[in-house]
Amino acid sequence: MLAFGAGDACSNQAGATPLIWCAMKASCEMVLDLGSAEKARTLLKAIELDNGPYVKAELNGSCLHLSTDAATLGSLLRTVEDLLACLRLAESVGELKP
Repeated sequence: MLAFGAGDACSNQAGATPLIWCAMKASCEMVLDLGSAEKARTLLKAIELDNGPYVKAELNGSCLHLSTDAATLGSLLRTVEDLLACLRLAESVGELKP
């Protein structure tokens, strides 16, 4: 969140050098309907190890609920891109027929 005004982290106090940096937090929530509970469970298992503390994941029937946050938009973007790439790879592997 960006905050401006008297008394916040970005205020310019009388006689102080103007601040350029502001504290911020970015977050992303996704709900993926995968069509079946089995597919949702399989994809969750495939990404669990890579998620670590970065992504929270929950199952609700055929839906996979994912949420993450980061200190910067760039960091959030990299986390979401990595997550989507892992999901796509896991989904592709699951589509292979022996």
